[in-house]
Amino acid sequence: MDTDNWTLYFGVVTLVIAMPGPAAVLCINSGLRQGGPRSMATIFGGTLSSLVLMSLSALGLWQAASAVPQIFDIARAVGIGYLVLLGLRTWREGRHAAVLLAPGGAPAGRRPLAALCRDGFLIGISNPKDLLFFGALLPQFVDPDAARLPQFAVMFLTWAVVDSVVMSGYVLLGRSLLGWLASPRRMRHFQRASGALLVAAAATLAMVRIGATA
Repeated sequence: MDTDNWTLYFGVVTLVIAMPGPAAVLCINSGLRQGGPRSMATIFGGTLSSLVLMSLSALGLWQAASAVPQIFDIARAVGIGYLVLLGLRTWREGRHAAVLLAPGGAPAGRRPLAALCRDGFLIGISNPKDLLFFGALLPQFVDPDAARLPQFAVMFLTWAVVDSVVMSGYVLLGRSLLGWLASPRRMRHFQRASGALLVAAAATLAMVRIGATA
């Protein structure tokens, strides 16, 4: 992958990943509730979903699947359902904001690392901007006259590094809100706002026809 092509790819990837969406909301909430180190499991799940989507693109299965839109409908339906469940769960937690805070004002309770990883993976695998990027934009950066495996390796590593850095920033943003959210009232508003944003993301996902677009 030549330098000019990689530089363009890096710029596009950074813009796509940095664009606020359900993954950003999830990482902010995870950073607040689970702490920085544990939130790495959420980020890892999202990176794993990117590897799956890039592998599909590399194998040419995306083009083959475009003739079978039900595949995209299933992926979208899973994402919609999970986002709604996650949003409703987050909203319900806001109703009991006092129990979310330890006596010192720090968030209370931890979720298993596997659950955090699952959250990141399912949000990533059904994210419209990621689906469109890997299905429509990624092939534009592939040089057909060069070996493809090294190109995809570079592109995935670039995506993984940028994704980890950007999502870590969202996690740190969540941690920075800790002092402001030390009161149950603010924690309740934050949880409800996060839940509403996740449900809104589900509604947006429901309106996107991935199969027809890619």
